[in-house]
Amino acid sequence: MDASEMERVAAERRYMQRHYNDLVLYIPEMRNVLRINWPCDDAGVKYTPTALVELLRGWRLVWTCFCGPNARGRPPLAKFVVSRTKGDVSAECCDKQSGCGFKVDLTKIHETTAIVQVYHHFRKLQTGDHFGIGMDMCVELNEDTGILHGWLGCYDKIRVNRIEYT
Repeated sequence: MDASEMERVAAERRYMQRHYNDLVLYIPEMRNVLRINWPCDDAGVKYTPTALVELLRGWRLVWTCFCGPNARGRPPLAKFVVSRTKGDVSAECCDKQSGCGFKVDLTKIHETTAIVQVYHHFRKLQTGDHFGIGMDMCVELNEDTGILHGWLGCYDKIRVNRIEYT
């Protein structure tokens, strides 16, 4: 893929993130950007953005930005940014120099999204074995809506998304 094609794809991804009222994330396993469900409890109450970040960390799930794989062949992790004054939470590219433009305003999406899901197939401090078994049975792409049900992040037993307080 040449530089102009890469920029066109990146622009499409940024457009999707900014114009949907839902979580729009890059799914490395599918090499695609899709809408996913916001997590909620059994009563259908959406988790707050800070609770979402803690869920991801507890379940050992990570989000990647739009940058290409690093020197080790791994996709770079997004970082979570939490405003100390306003309490707003976002997920952003970890490399301001890259220009990939990955940015998800979790506070806004929490308020606007209508697509939610209870993620019973995850558990705290899960192992890779549990993750593989659970994901095979629980992830489903709705081709009509472009929503990937059951996916909330990539399992990573070592890395976690960084949290930056501003």
